[in-house]
Amino acid sequence: MPSKPNQRADPPEDFPLHLLTRELIHARTKLGLTQEDVARRMRTTRSAITRLEGFSGHRPSFATLERYAAAVECALVVTLRRIPFEWESGAPD
Repeated sequence: MPSKPNQRADPPEDFPLHLLTRELIHARTKLGLTQEDVARRMRTTRSAITRLEGFSGHRPSFATLERYAAAVECALVVTLRRIPFEWESGAPD
């Protein structure tokens, strides 16, 4: 929790997964699909979809994320980006 009123909390440890989950939910709701609809399309249970969307520390497999994306008529696309990394010297390479 932030210590100052205008200070934001740190992002979740798995922030990229959190963002992806939000995008999946957005795609589902944009199509007017319920969790039950997505579960049926994925041949799984609504509770599995609830866990995936709830971001309760559950880490879905890549294959599960692909299946969810397909169920909401999307494709999961992965890109690799270099992030700043500080070596022991403290200087980025």
